[in-house]
Amino acid sequence: MKFTPNGCQDFLARAVFLTGMTDFGNELLYFYPEVTISEKIDHDLCLKTMPMACQDGDMLITRIGDLNAVTVTRLIPCFEKNNYKKETFATLGILIPMDINPIPYYKMIANLLTKFSENGNLNKETLIDSIPKLYKTLNQKLL
Repeated sequence: MKFTPNGCQDFLARAVFLTGMTDFGNELLYFYPEVTISEKIDHDLCLKTMPMACQDGDMLITRIGDLNAVTVTRLIPCFEKNNYKKETFATLGILIPMDINPIPYYKMIANLLTKFSENGNLNKETLIDSIPKLYKTLNQKLL
């Protein structure tokens, strides 16, 4: 983790988010920390974080504003009511500074999603519940 000269910590994870494929396309389902984000960032997260021809387990690193989004796409049970689809795609992602190596973040997200899948907990609710914990874990202050 980086520390500025005045002792303030420069967090490595700026945000953790979840996007999901709905009948209207890819939508931002959850963003943490719960702050107001610009319409442009919302649009870019929806548009850029899930490739059109994605497959289960795909990794993507893309620029969102002045940050990198590191994402993993997984097939999860459909979360929309009255939907004929049994499963849909969702992407769990982290926004990090561009000068940080994204590969360890990808591996961490992929491992987390694999554990959820192995335990039968890979669904929208579990992912949303894990996002604040993931953000806080990534940004713990070093003693």
